Amino acid sequence: MKEKESFPRRSKYIMEKYSSIASNTDERLIDAIDGYLSHTKIPGQSIQALLTDTVNLIHRYFEFKEISIGLRDFRDELYRYKICKGFRKEAVDARMGIKYTQEDMVDTRSFPSTMIGRKTQIHLSENAAYRPGEENTFNRPSMLNSKRPSLETTIEGDYIDIFMYDAKKKFVGWIELSGTRDGKFPKRETIFWLEMVASLLSVIIIERMSARIN
Repeated sequence: MKEKESFPRRSKYIMEKYSSIASNTDERLIDAIDGYLSHTKIPGQSIQALLTDTVNLIHRYFEFKEISIGLRDFRDELYRYKICKGFRKEAVDARMGIKYTQEDMVDTRSFPSTMIGRKTQIHLSENAAYRPGEENTFNRPSMLNSKRPSLETTIEGDYIDIFMYDAKKKFVGWIELSGTRDGKFPKRETIFWLEMVASLLSVIIIERMSARIN
């Protein structure tokens, strides 16, 4: 009799312990990324729709207010911004008009940076990591020369690039991030999560581009 009575208790314990409802930040992120991947399986989903899903995922679950994604155009091998979120119209228009070559993507003189992950660079405002004429690609260009109030505070002109590669280690594109909600540099674990998102995105893009070509 006691054995029969204890079974419902054990069953309830197991169900509560392994509830499918996300209960902490990591579980919510895993759940969100799983939903994001499921959405990529929709037949006929365009690359632009995929990019929209990606920037919305990052905007909702991570610290960043300003998100851009750029891709290599397989027709002319140039790199262009394809989507921007959180920017004023003038900044979006300025970004959409920029073209980068493969050499530009590794130009450390024009775009000085510090590696903060396996494929992530941070560009600090003090280094003016932009070319003359690109000031208007920022939301507040008049504040590009602002003084940093503390080591942990971000300012206009700071941005992060997470690069995406193909199997031959050639750039597929990049995710560009700036403007954190709390005005501070992002958490270390955020970079790990977003590098994973970038890896997933690059695999999907390569598959879809290959399908187009073939």
